[in-house]
Amino acid sequence: MPDDVTVAVEIPWQDIQSRGGRHFRCQFNDPAGEHGNCRFSGLDQALFRVGDDVFCLFHIPENARHPPYIRANNSNQYNVKDYQTFLITAYIGNRVQENKSIDISYIIFNYEFLLDSYTVGSIGCIIFDGSIFSNNAYIRLSNFDTEISFENCVFLKDSIFSETTFRDSVNFDNCKFHGLVDFSGHGDRICTQRMSFRGTKSLSRDKEPRFVDQWFGGRVDFTDSVFHCPPDFHGARLHPGTQFKRTDFRDVKSHAAAACFRMLKMEMARLGDREQQSKFFSLELENRRQDSSEPWWLRFGLLVYKLSCNYGRSFARPIVSTVIIFVFFTIIYMAMLTGTRLTADDFANVLNLSLTQVFQPFVIYRTGDVLEAFTSESRPALLLTALRFIAAIHSVLTLGLFATFIVAIRRRFHMG
Repeated sequence: MPDDVTVAVEIPWQDIQSRGGRHFRCQFNDPAGEHGNCRFSGLDQALFRVGDDVFCLFHIPENARHPPYIRANNSNQYNVKDYQTFLITAYIGNRVQENKSIDISYIIFNYEFLLDSYTVGSIGCIIFDGSIFSNNAYIRLSNFDTEISFENCVFLKDSIFSETTFRDSVNFDNCKFHGLVDFSGHGDRICTQRMSFRGTKSLSRDKEPRFVDQWFGGRVDFTDSVFHCPPDFHGARLHPGTQFKRTDFRDVKSHAAAACFRMLKMEMARLGDREQQSKFFSLELENRRQDSSEPWWLRFGLLVYKLSCNYGRSFARPIVSTVIIFVFFTIIYMAMLTGTRLTADDFANVLNLSLTQVFQPFVIYRTGDVLEAFTSESRPALLLTALRFIAAIHSVLTLGLFATFIVAIRRRFHMG
């Protein structure tokens, strides 16, 4: 056993009963400050001593180990997993029967959490906030007609919500999913109000978050979410209010990422959301740019496209790049034509030459008027030839940036 793992020892029920339980209450303190102590202390359940502290079955520290069987309030042995499930089911059942909100926040579930084929009507809300699911969590084929919140929960293994319907708002803000997360469906609406994954992190690098064949009947918010493995939205229908602002897709190289971006791009096109369609189109192009199986010239072209205007998403970048290139080539012209002697007239002539390449591309090849100011002195023919070639490059780059600027403007204001 590792040094940092302690042993949780069950306190005999006779000791708890003989002292009225006053000295044997779960010492858990709600970090949110909403509960003075454990809300399960009034239930018939086992208590454990961990060092000098006492905890109930739901708040045993993660680094504490307890036996798989307990005696609880009689001499019979109970499997800990079954007993924990029994207590949760009994608590939920009692609250539903009383038509009261269900608060299961800040609980450590050391065993599988199972809530399959469960139906909860409109009772206020169900709160799992801050809970830790150390094992798999299964909430499948269930129906919730009330608001439900999993904010700040940690799912250390798989979390399966497949074919579950949320008819009111559901909140997964700032959750951490370490294993598979599955919200797959069969075309039914999963949420008619609001579904939020703001700040949520899917940390698995080999298990894709699944939203396959799910119909989102309400707004879904993935703002500031992080996906280490690209999510699978095949067959899903998103709501027009769906948001992917500042969503971080860590994997943009794999084939799964390409499929994800393509699917979301087409879905945003169906919804008429041009801004987010452009975002997923740019991610799809970035995937192709990093794909070593693509020809080098295509990857190089995509790199230029990315640097010049971020795949058509930035119209400010071409303007800034044009100014930088203008200054750069002006300095080159100055060095080639004026040398160490620079007068005000020389500077004006160089500036005129540089502006000409911007507003009259390739005119330096059609007429020699542009260079008249510099031909009063004898200059090598090779120097003038090199100057024309460099000016042509300046014109090509400027025209290319102008084209990307037009593309970016069109994409930004294109209405379909």
